[in-house]
Amino acid sequence: MNKKQLALACLLMALAVGTGAFGAHFLRETLKLEARGLEVWDIAVRYLFWNALGLGLLALLPDMKIPSRLILSGVLVFSLTLFPVALNGHLPFRSNWLGAVTPVGGVLMIAGWIWAARRLWKQSQA
Repeated sequence: MNKKQLALACLLMALAVGTGAFGAHFLRETLKLEARGLEVWDIAVRYLFWNALGLGLLALLPDMKIPSRLILSGVLVFSLTLFPVALNGHLPFRSNWLGAVTPVGGVLMIAGWIWAARRLWKQSQA
């Protein structure tokens, strides 16, 4: 078991809960963010949450360092670019261009999960 990775997954889960609450309360009620911005924010929170949960599960398995790093990198790129995109027009700079970077995070997450599946498949054959 990788306890550091498990701790990191817990921190990401806390971040997911915090950003979800921030979106539901402050962005919706106080900032009056448009529906599309709230939808983008929600997507970022969901991907953060589910991948944090998955990283926690991978931490319990042996030999998952590379897949976990790919997934962690991917979810950070994905969510941390979508949060400012959701706030475009409410920040002191234009942030919609970050949407062009978001797919890189998606590719990293997909690669990490495929790598994990491949590694688990090989381990099951041994």
